[in-house]
This record gives sequence, structure tokens and C-alpha cells, in this order.
Amino acid sequence: MRVILLTNIDIEKGLVNGSQGTIISFVKHDSAILPRPKNIYDGSSSLDGNDRRERVVNEEAELIGGSHAALQTEEVKRFMASDLNQYECWPRVKFDNGQIKTVVAHCAVEELGNDKPYSLLARTQIPLAAAWAMTIHKAQGMTLDKVIVDLSRAFEDGQVYVALSRARTPEGLKVLNLGQDCSNGGCNRQVKEFLKRTYPQLDID
Repeated sequence: MRVILLTNIDIEKGLVNGSQGTIISFVKHDSAILPRPKNIYDGSSSLDGNDRRERVVNEEAELIGGSHAALQTEEVKRFMASDLNQYECWPRVKFDNGQIKTVVAHCAVEELGNDKPYSLLARTQIPLAAAWAMTIHKAQGMTLDKVIVDLSRAFEDGQVYVALSRARTPEGLKVLNLGQDCSNGGCNRQVKEFLKRTYPQLDID
């Protein structure tokens, strides 16, 4: 099944919001790969043997920074223990850049209120969505390696820009119904003139 990543989980390996891949298997829950606060791994040379072994075991675990790291860690554990999580397994995904990763639950925390102490709103989910299709609004903020954009129902000038700018490279972009959209008056006048000059083969009136 094709999926898309909904958050950054490993920027150095290119596993970021918008990364696409395919679920290749499911693996049983393993607490060793759950997200953990970064301060557990402070690079100290004073770690004893058990701690060093734990660091090796947990290389695949996401390291969480920030003031809410402990809360995020506990919320993921709560997610695992939920009665709704009956299958007790994580999806293993082969991403299009070649990386293979077990994607575990991710907790996002928002601070509510104008003054401290803030109220905290936490949401925990497996940060994957089916990647067959999504709306332009849903794709906003993502960078996609391969995308087909259908502009037949775009109703604002800015939507076309948002949709086309999701693609990382021109080679990874295919556009459907561009001429149809522009001929129906849904295209910015300046953009339409640019397209006429740049792509005279398009039937744009």
C-alpha cells in the first residue's frame, strides 16, 4: 500500500513530511524502538555497559527534544496500551529514497493559552496516510518526489501555485487539465500570459 509521511521523523535520512513509500510488512510492538527523550543520549562517556548496549539497541528509536519530550514519550506508551490498538504491530515502510523504516506512533503537543502555565493538547497517531490521492489543501507544506496534479477543480489562483510547488523537481511532476482550467477563467491573467509565451503548444485562450 502506498503511504505518505505526515511528520519529520529522520531529517538526515530524508524521512520528512511528504516522503512517500510503500508498506512492505508489519512488525510486532517493540518498546526498544519507541521515541525517547534526547537527554537520555547525551553522548556521555560515563555510560556503563548496559546503557551502551541500550543505545545500540535503540538506534532506530526517534529521539525527541523540547520541553514536552517526556509527555510525548508517555503518550506514545499510552497509545500502545489502548484497547483500540488490538493488532499490536507497526507498519514497516520502504520509502522511495531507499530507506526502510518501522514507523511507530508519533505524539504532537500544542500549547493552549496566552500565559503560563499553558494547557497542553496532545495528539498521538501513526504518522502515515494513504498516498493514492489528497486535496491541494491537505498537501500544503509537503514536498513530494512524485506527484500528479489535477487542476480541473481548482477555484482560486493560489491553489494552482500551492499544487505545483509541492513537486521537488520538474521530472517528478505531471499536470492534468491545466489548459482546461485556464480556459474556464480560473487562471490568473498574468499567469495565463506567461503560459502562452512559454508554452505556445498549449491551447490557452
